[in-house]
Amino acid sequence: MELTRTFRIGIMALAMLAPSTLHAAHPDFDEGEFDWLRTQLERDGIQDVHAVLVDYKGERVFEEYYEAPDADWGTSLGTVMQTPDRRHDLRSVSKSVAAIALGIALGDDWRTDLERPLISFFPDHADRAGDGIEAVTLADALTMRAGLQWNEMTEPYRFPDGTLNENNDEIRLYGTGDPLGLVLARPVVSPPGGQWYYNGGLTQAIGYLVEVQSGQSFLSLVEERLFDPMGIEGYDWRTDEDWADGSPPAIASGLRLTPDDLAKFGKLILQRGTWEGEQLVDPEWIDEMIAAQAPSIPWFNFGEMTSGYGFQWYRGRLRGQDVAFGVGNGDQRLMVFPALDMVITIMAGRYNNFTQATGQLVGLAVLDALDDKVEAAALEPEIWAQVEKRNATWVSMDFEEHMSVYHPDFQRWALNSPRILDRETFAGLWDAIKADEEALTLEVLPERLQWLVPGQAAVAHYTIDETWLEDGKTKRGNLRFSDIFVLHEGQWLYMGGHRDGMALPRPPQN
Repeated sequence: MELTRTFRIGIMALAMLAPSTLHAAHPDFDEGEFDWLRTQLERDGIQDVHAVLVDYKGERVFEEYYEAPDADWGTSLGTVMQTPDRRHDLRSVSKSVAAIALGIALGDDWRTDLERPLISFFPDHADRAGDGIEAVTLADALTMRAGLQWNEMTEPYRFPDGTLNENNDEIRLYGTGDPLGLVLARPVVSPPGGQWYYNGGLTQAIGYLVEVQSGQSFLSLVEERLFDPMGIEGYDWRTDEDWADGSPPAIASGLRLTPDDLAKFGKLILQRGTWEGEQLVDPEWIDEMIAAQAPSIPWFNFGEMTSGYGFQWYRGRLRGQDVAFGVGNGDQRLMVFPALDMVITIMAGRYNNFTQATGQLVGLAVLDALDDKVEAAALEPEIWAQVEKRNATWVSMDFEEHMSVYHPDFQRWALNSPRILDRETFAGLWDAIKADEEALTLEVLPERLQWLVPGQAAVAHYTIDETWLEDGKTKRGNLRFSDIFVLHEGQWLYMGGHRDGMALPRPPQN
């Protein structure tokens, strides 16, 4: 989001100095590639970046700060040199931090609360609620699939002359004395749980919900149960002058942190809500929060980046690597790569300028610096999990689950026939085989993974040890397979392959 209004500071304290930019070379990275990244950042190959931090397996392996234009919640600051201890707008990455705070406030009841109607948390607004809002659940609000009438994606935040566009609902939110009432009064115009649509007003409602569920002000909960345990001693959380005293701050966009403090939230995600041995938030909430609840959205599906959406977090792929990330206007990025145990933190000043894919450019440069074998190894467990799933369904006899691992374009020649075997005829073959035999056990024994296109396509070579019941007799066999898997819309899917043969045990010789 974007705005320029007078504001007051939610909280301000002294910030601690972040680590030095000097770091020892890590053996998993090519320092020459990091030098190339520095050149791109210094010479405007990647423009207007203030800070880039890379944390890998608990170590800071890259940390650089730059001079570029900046703003403080919409107020221009001119050209600014970023430093480790200087706070910076997070803009909509604030949403991702707020989702963590909500997990803390909901406590053990969060699974049930997700299914509750959003309006049920605010009974005082029930008589002023928009038509159909009783069907909107908390989960719908968190995943931005509430279906409310809202125009943040269709109306610009500003007109070409730079003035604010009061027709944009996000801008209107900051001009009302009752932001929660404005959001809850909106009618439902599309089925809840369906279409994804960006809506900062729903995030503001989440701030109020944190207070309802915790019995604390939003900022006191964040300080006491999140920032203080994480050693975050200096922050600002902006709020609007038109809002009533005591209202939550601008949950969707107002947080300002130092680069290092933002990076800490990436580490918190990697550690599933644990910080220095203390469980700050339910690990299963973290898992659910960063899962792709909305499996595919157009917002970040371009180039080598794909994305879905969780609870105020994006979840997608960058060059095959699984990544959860927070996104803020101006090219603020917090990118968490769980399989690589890596966090990339980016702060920049490209507010309302969406012509540069800064996160993708920096992310790809960091992946280029990472050893190819390390990068490939991070993907292997995902492929083997799909191999396991495809074969396990042969025992569970779950045809739909079995086919969920197949690429949608997969077809093959039918056995002993020139006919192409499509899904329908494959289902008939499945039923015929299952009528004659019953699989009892099946164990997958991985051998090796052969990359065809790194991060995109691979051949999994493995054997299976299987027992089945046929004609009343238990039989056992060993089969060797070579399966081709390709990355398709964020999933590794089976495209074909071959079976090398089957060996049955010989009967004992007398």
